[in-house]
Amino acid sequence: MRSETSPVIAVCLATYRRTNLLSRLLDSLRHLDAIPHVGLELRVVDNDKGASARSVVEDFSKKQDVFFKVSYAVEPRQNIAHARNRALEMEAADAFVFVDDDEWVEADWLKQLWETCLCSGADGVFGPVQGQCPEGAPSWMSRGGFFDKNVPATGTSIGWRDTRTSNTLVRGKWLKGEEAFRFDPQLGRSGGSDSELFSRLERADAHFVSCQEAGVSEEVPEERARLGWLWSRWYRNGLIFERIIKGERDPISPAMRAFRRFGASALLLLSGVFLALFGRKEQFVKGLLRFALALGGLKEWIRPGAVAEHVAYESKNDGEKESEKVASSKKRVAFLTNIVSPYRLPVFKHLAETPSWDFRVFVDAEKEFDRSWDVDAEALPIKRSWGFKWKRVVRSEEPVPFEQTITLHAPIGAFWNLLRFRPDAVISLELGIRTAMAALYCKLTRTPLTIWAYQSRVSGSQGQSRLWWRRFLLRQATEVVGMGKQAREVLRSWGVEDERIKDAPNASDHVGMERRLEDPEIEHQRAALKTNYAGDRKMAIVVGRLIPLKGIEHILKRWGELPASVRDEWQLVFVGDGPLEALVREAKDASVSLAGFVPSEDMALLYAAADLHIFPTCGDVWGLVVNEAGYCGTPSLCSVHAGCYDDMIEDGVDGLGIDFTAADAGLRLQRALEREDLAAIGEAARKRAACFTLSRLAQSFRAAVNDSLSPVKITGLSPCKNDRVHAG
Repeated sequence: MRSETSPVIAVCLATYRRTNLLSRLLDSLRHLDAIPHVGLELRVVDNDKGASARSVVEDFSKKQDVFFKVSYAVEPRQNIAHARNRALEMEAADAFVFVDDDEWVEADWLKQLWETCLCSGADGVFGPVQGQCPEGAPSWMSRGGFFDKNVPATGTSIGWRDTRTSNTLVRGKWLKGEEAFRFDPQLGRSGGSDSELFSRLERADAHFVSCQEAGVSEEVPEERARLGWLWSRWYRNGLIFERIIKGERDPISPAMRAFRRFGASALLLLSGVFLALFGRKEQFVKGLLRFALALGGLKEWIRPGAVAEHVAYESKNDGEKESEKVASSKKRVAFLTNIVSPYRLPVFKHLAETPSWDFRVFVDAEKEFDRSWDVDAEALPIKRSWGFKWKRVVRSEEPVPFEQTITLHAPIGAFWNLLRFRPDAVISLELGIRTAMAALYCKLTRTPLTIWAYQSRVSGSQGQSRLWWRRFLLRQATEVVGMGKQAREVLRSWGVEDERIKDAPNASDHVGMERRLEDPEIEHQRAALKTNYAGDRKMAIVVGRLIPLKGIEHILKRWGELPASVRDEWQLVFVGDGPLEALVREAKDASVSLAGFVPSEDMALLYAAADLHIFPTCGDVWGLVVNEAGYCGTPSLCSVHAGCYDDMIEDGVDGLGIDFTAADAGLRLQRALEREDLAAIGEAARKRAACFTLSRLAQSFRAAVNDSLSPVKITGLSPCKNDRVHAG
């Protein structure tokens, strides 16, 4: 029985539109053990101006017999600091206890807190919270205890950095009267008002201890059981802690603090990277989260007040909620690539128009170092990932020797962009650092990964170390998108199962070409263009960058070996620019000329003006110029080393094949130039090219993403402490 002189403990909780969780907490409070000679009071502050929790609290009040008084109040200002302060201001009490509305307590919970407070003489007692992860959450979350709030042995002194209001008892003397401490509303929506309050209490000589026996459990919602949410939480903690530490006049400088945090992060990342590759990811994640903490602290140091920009508790009206509901029904799809080129822009636009997708493109750079492109991609949702880039010379010895300079990227910021976007599915191009980072993110967050790995037989010939690396990356993918028959052949040889491969043969923008080809003046323009470049000769064009990969040296050599009578009938025109321009100019052959760079919108007319398109590549993974030439009715003499050859060319029917390094290459070139049926082959090429559409290409990606998301996800609860999490 409570007497007038009995101490009063007020259990305070703030709630906001979580009536089911609140009901569970209240039900656990009904079964609290009695504390002799102590009066218990319950204070519920509803932070919803619509008073959505009123009926739940009223129903509980009628059934319970633990609390001598149950108080309910509405705090209309949507701010958790205001809500907690409202609970403190109802009446004085000898102790205030805080618990969150998504938790539930053990029967002896409050008794353990109170007894520890009396025995230790502490001003505040903090108990542990055990996170209960949704079933199907990644197992590293349970092993790492990322949602647990642990405390040391009972009676151990702790500092403000280990404090919070999720399982806490504070002596009433600190929170009542004219000098009462209160939660800071400036941090009521960013989070951290509890840590900030306890830091001020500590500076006022308050003493805090732990109590391991005061058991509380907390439900982890499915939307929080993600690496992205943990990253945001630790980043926010960095902002908050730096703000608080500045108020304490810490002797350690902010720069040194940041240096220590980044150093600790680097050590954890290095020690955890190999474990992560073999399924033990928790150490690596801890390193990432330490990095987030350091970034947050650094930002608050550089930009004081930045913590106020980070909103963890938002108030939304019904219209905003409906918009969010519609947006959340879409699948967030991230596409990682190096650049957005003119020939990739149309397919990205197709994907961005997918009704069920919230589509984002993350690029390494705006353009490649040796391209003359000007791409208008403003209509696309594109985000550049910061990182490093460097040039490297690569050599291929077989089947066709060539050497070229390429740009390599290490888009470190891609990981951060993925964390912020929180995609439901990720598509990554090629098999380098970019895809390795995407694979790591997807492994840590259990997000399905689709790898776009278009290959040709030439690109598929690897050194042993590169082959091992590519096979390893491909094993991380849920789906693999190839680009035609050669790509499927190579991917199979690398161990990718047929059922994981989606065929996505390359495609050009037919709409733009069709618009130029339907111009009423097309015949006049075509004749004028041909006369300009070839005079009264037939015209053969080589389209592309003037680099070794494109076989420029080989075609020049074979062309120079042709009989003079053949060269007198033909003009070989190189369309493009690059480091081998000088080689073309130095050919000293009247039948060889250089047109230079031609904008993509003018290429349809140039293709249509040509009698033959020659693609002498040493190993392009596709060769989109063959699609473009074919759609304009121009036949292609295509290298058998082009990735598109098997899909686009039936020799003598809708195209011609050649190996410019073979002994008979000169003879095959001569025979191709002497054919009388090139126009008929060009017409057949047009029909073949018309089948390779952007819609078909985009649909292959949609099918890959849909299949990657198709497994049924299991939901439920399992304790984070126990490794009982099942794969979804």
